[in-house]
Amino acid sequence: MTGFILIFALLFLLCMIAMPFIPVIVIILQRRHNRKRAQGGVFVSHRSEYANMEPSPADVAHVAARYGIMPDARGWMGWRCVTHDAGGMGDNIRGVAATVDLNGLAAYGLVRGVPGSGLEDSSFTADQIGAGIWGESLLARAIMAGRPRVLSWWSLYGFDECLRLSDSDIDCVLVGIRPDGRPVAWFVDAKRYKGGSDTSYVNVDAWHLARVSRARRAFVLDSEGRAWTSMSPNMWEQRERWQGLLARYGVVSYWVVCVTPPGGHGTPDMTTAVWPGGVTCMDIPSLRAMVDSVCVPDMFAAIPPGLVSLLDSHIKY
Repeated sequence: MTGFILIFALLFLLCMIAMPFIPVIVIILQRRHNRKRAQGGVFVSHRSEYANMEPSPADVAHVAARYGIMPDARGWMGWRCVTHDAGGMGDNIRGVAATVDLNGLAAYGLVRGVPGSGLEDSSFTADQIGAGIWGESLLARAIMAGRPRVLSWWSLYGFDECLRLSDSDIDCVLVGIRPDGRPVAWFVDAKRYKGGSDTSYVNVDAWHLARVSRARRAFVLDSEGRAWTSMSPNMWEQRERWQGLLARYGVVSYWVVCVTPPGGHGTPDMTTAVWPGGVTCMDIPSLRAMVDSVCVPDMFAAIPPGLVSLLDSHIKY
């Protein structure tokens, strides 16, 4: 009996000594596990619990100082907040998009898939689903207006960590041909965020954006009373998982987040925003200008048939 008590006491003492080191041990084991998975051809996740936490007061204070936001003890972390920005100047994006017949483009094979399809199966709210469908449809019509230099795919399945089809979707893929004959592709994540051209979305840190009204010198709250939004590493992960397949066809790829105007007061400014993994952000005119500057017109026949079949196989509907 005495021996049992001594063994129990010794085990208890060892546990107490090891307790502070358990988090470190867990991290080491997780990193070793991730390395083994990566070496075995399985991709690791870049998800972070911090993305769903509120940004730190120090990082928020840096944004407030940069944009001259007024102190307010009743506001977010002691900074002034408003529910709406000062509006802004409208643009012609919606006017241009209204002239485009997506069904006609689909009949010629230029638009493949249905913009915004599949969002009904997501965990988003009804308002978020409606906004997503509207934003992707607007993006499709604005990008494909006039004489498009790319084929476009809309609402595609992504890959999971084992390269199986996944609901971690890709909103849009644009494919054209460069002057040197190489295929080039843009993988695009469409975002329809609150605000007019007076609103800027700026990085608080690597995982969060803050919504700022430049004219009103205040943070702008959303319908849930938050002045910040978290960012997903989905495009970062998908870029890694598609890399091998795209290399087979010699594809030069760009991975971008594209912001769309939510209303008649222009597009929020996201020119400085960077998503996890270094994924950059641009508006529709900038994306369209980049496509037109890189791609040769009327070269659709030069797009590798295997690449077309690959992307077709990822269309949700």
